[in-house]
Amino acid sequence: MLRKKKDFAQKKEIKPSSMTARYYEMADWFEKSRKEVVMASLIVVVAVAAYFLVGYYRGLDNEKASLDLAKVMAIYDSGSYIEAIDGRPTENVKGLKSLVDTYAGTENGETARIYLANSYYALGKYPEAKEQYDAYSGSNELLQATALAGLAACYEAENNPAEAAGYYMKASNVSDDMVFKPKYLLYAGINYLEAGDTEEAKKLFKLVKKDYSKSAFVRDIDRYLAQVQ
Repeated sequence: MLRKKKDFAQKKEIKPSSMTARYYEMADWFEKSRKEVVMASLIVVVAVAAYFLVGYYRGLDNEKASLDLAKVMAIYDSGSYIEAIDGRPTENVKGLKSLVDTYAGTENGETARIYLANSYYALGKYPEAKEQYDAYSGSNELLQATALAGLAACYEAENNPAEAAGYYMKASNVSDDMVFKPKYLLYAGINYLEAGDTEEAKKLFKLVKKDYSKSAFVRDIDRYLAQVQ
């Protein structure tokens, strides 16, 4: 009996377990697929490294954009919009167009885009202004709303009040805490009125009067309400 048990034990040790078999299968698979596994690992490492490098260089670009934007703002603030767009190469002042081309995607580069759009708008170049307002991709909510309101103003200038009203509404919906929310609601109402949608205009005028009674933009609200009664 003891001999039989011993023989059984020896046989049991020689027979590979299912776990051992899986190990060898995995080892065999890895050996066959090692090149693919290594390549996949390298791709992941490179992707992670690229992500951090892009973030690093984007941060540097944002700082450079801030410095270049500060130089051109004096020209913009003076109302010299053509010069603001083109810059002053002889004085090493890059124009807003150059800043957008160079630093697009950075926060300060996208801020430059808004000023570029404003410059085109001031010059009556509404298609160019709309292109830049529409392309804004920064994360600043105030500038997001400004871009939408800029589009609205362009459509307003092109005598398209229905489209203008829609964009003013979008601008007002960017944030409930935005200081210009009542302004955009009022302008949306005015454009709905111009477009012949008196019901929508009345609704917005009443909303501004009720919810933003302390705002400076409520001053003429009764005059507009009188037009939709």
